[in-house]
Amino acid sequence: MSLQAAQAALARRDFLSAKREAAGVLLQAPNDPAANQLLGIVALELGDLALAKQHLQRSDKIAPGQPHTLNALGVAHRRSGELEEARQHFTRAGERGSIEGWRNLGNLESNAGNIAATARAYEHAIKLSSSDAASHAGLAQALELSHLHGLQRHLLAPRGRALVPQRAPHLDQPCADHLRVALLVGALPCQLSLQPRGRERIQSGRMQLFGGQP
Repeated sequence: MSLQAAQAALARRDFLSAKREAAGVLLQAPNDPAANQLLGIVALELGDLALAKQHLQRSDKIAPGQPHTLNALGVAHRRSGELEEARQHFTRAGERGSIEGWRNLGNLESNAGNIAATARAYEHAIKLSSSDAASHAGLAQALELSHLHGLQRHLLAPRGRALVPQRAPHLDQPCADHLRVALLVGALPCQLSLQPRGRERIQSGRMQLFGGQP
């Protein structure tokens, strides 16, 4: 029984073999953080959320602050419906260099309808990897939804009391790169109606990328 064999089994998605190998490691070293982490991930993949959290929390207690462990804990809490705990773990994972942590936080906040928090999470992810297409797509969509939300507030205001749309977070900052990457990889939903400024930036970005061709 070895941790390397367990990791290899997990990589090929042979969860039962991975579980057997990692459990063998724990028999010899009950406080091995990597074996506990691996068993937590296997339990997560097999849908045993309670066991997943048990192993992952033990791993985090033995070796605090490991980003992969924290991100996996966030996933376990999210699947359990424990959104505040998931937020905390995704944030801790992201702060320790996990782009998956920031992406998962962005996805969680998007599903919860928290547009500003969604944008912030994806911005953090882009700071870690400026070429991450999924994060550019998530940020572009959050910016567009923020614009549409402000427009909706303006249109639905009582007559004679039209509201000035609140300034959308980061909307006035250049977002062409995010929109361009999203469209080039086909990650931005086509039904989104892009703002005129966004369309102009995308057109300009395509001309730069494709040697002057629109």
